[in-house]
Amino acid sequence: MDSIWEDEALSAWVRRLFWFLGLTLGLMATIASRFSMNADGISYLDLGRAYLNRDWNAAINGYWSPLYAVLLGAAIRLGHVSLYWESTVVHAVNFVIFVVAMAAFEIFLRELCRSHRTRVFEDKSAQPVPVWAMQAFGYSLFLYAGLLWISVWVVTPDQCVAVVMILVAALLLRIQRGDAGWSSYAILGILLGVGYLTKSALFPLGLVSAAATPFLATRDSLGTRLRRSLLTACLFAVVASPLAIVLSQAKGRFTLGDAGPLNYAWYLKEPTLLAYKSGDGNFDTLKHPLRRLLDSPTVYEFATPIGGTYPPWYDTSYWSDGTKIHFNFNGQLRVLKDSARVYAACALGQRGFLIALVALFAAASGSYSFWRCLASVWPVWASSVAGLVMYALVHVETRLVASFLVIVGLNLLGAIRLIPSETMRRVVIGLTLPVAALSLLGAANIAAQNLYSSTFKPRHMQWEIAQVLAQRGIRPGDGVATIIDHREGDYWARLARVKIIEEIPLEEMQKLVSLDAGSHARLVRALQGPGAKAIVTAPAPPEGTGFRWDRLGNTEYFISSLTQEGRN
Repeated sequence: MDSIWEDEALSAWVRRLFWFLGLTLGLMATIASRFSMNADGISYLDLGRAYLNRDWNAAINGYWSPLYAVLLGAAIRLGHVSLYWESTVVHAVNFVIFVVAMAAFEIFLRELCRSHRTRVFEDKSAQPVPVWAMQAFGYSLFLYAGLLWISVWVVTPDQCVAVVMILVAALLLRIQRGDAGWSSYAILGILLGVGYLTKSALFPLGLVSAAATPFLATRDSLGTRLRRSLLTACLFAVVASPLAIVLSQAKGRFTLGDAGPLNYAWYLKEPTLLAYKSGDGNFDTLKHPLRRLLDSPTVYEFATPIGGTYPPWYDTSYWSDGTKIHFNFNGQLRVLKDSARVYAACALGQRGFLIALVALFAAASGSYSFWRCLASVWPVWASSVAGLVMYALVHVETRLVASFLVIVGLNLLGAIRLIPSETMRRVVIGLTLPVAALSLLGAANIAAQNLYSSTFKPRHMQWEIAQVLAQRGIRPGDGVATIIDHREGDYWARLARVKIIEEIPLEEMQKLVSLDAGSHARLVRALQGPGAKAIVTAPAPPEGTGFRWDRLGNTEYFISSLTQEGRN
């Protein structure tokens, strides 16, 4: 029966194909994205530089976690990388982390298959889905999640989150199978602490995993399990507590990080990055909001005391300190609806996997309980389910929940039991091949996007802007004002080593047209006061703003010198 059901040669080929496609598609995506940079990535790069320069005042950040920032900063420092190649090295780091995540997933999948094959039920003729099919489903799902939902394109720590979550699930499976000793519990505790250093949202999920550890159905006595679980909890605390203590001391209150509470407050009110500037509603208790210099047009100033390329996003926990969280039923309902739409889109993107899962569930042996089989490993998937619920209450993006979806999906598939036969093998093959092909084609399509142009017609537009700024007399350390949508990122400013110290919201650009001479002069003085040397805007400003705009090279960015305005 095993010769019909299992096929070691096929399993080996599926594994080789996984590694070939993962490395190839990941490298293609890395090359295509090597000059791209997002707003979060700029903050992580600034934070990494602060850590490596031992600038602890700038490094203690209540919004961004340190581990990913340190990895990026160390790679740049060790490689003696020039500014031009900085983004390329950053995406190379993302690729390396993706490869580590591939290795972690292979460990998890191996442990999952072994775990379910050691579970004995009344009808021993009912077998789990064959290993080669689990690999085909699992590898294709992982590659889809890693290259589309998370991606190496976006500079965020979510690939690191995938590594941690997947390795934690693998360790829990190994412990439950009874093949783990004290060392596995110790490694688990360290991993949970590393998860918190990667992203503060993993702290509560680490608590869920640590609390579930004593309930793993191992052969050990309850006393042994409790003692080993205590070791896990202690090492979790040892790794996590230094950051928590430093943050709490810096903020003057207990905190594990402000990203979660602040996002909850923002998205419950309005899903906008500008919400914390408004100074009204939930945000009328801010201790030090952005300083408003003018009201029409609105001019915000933030030259001190926070560093970074764009201080409001480098440590938004400082500017948002004092935000009160008020539960709003309508706001929570809106957030849940938005989360449901994202989860539905994820399901639609993996509809092939879901159809196969339902089909195999329908064809499963009736002599066992699927739910009892799934429940037997609940400590393994409990933290992932908790993560899906946690993000649903605040804000869901595919990159944030990808690793949770992969772990839950594979645990559902692993709980299915089938009666091996030649007919059932054909059914499994008929489901596996198209599902894996669809997922891999989706991943390949994303990886191939812009590959030709980025390889043979490379253009580093942000670098071009930085170079033209230097030609215009903007020097490293200078301050500039902006009229830009900062959600698109300000990588040009980091490359030019300038600091954005003032801004006029992009939506208020039109107000400049209606200013009289006196109002225009007051605006210029307000912008010059904190030391801004120029205004940078994108896209092209309208006619009649009162400023002389010059295009920055062959880009959509424009500059107006404030020193010339002062002479005029």
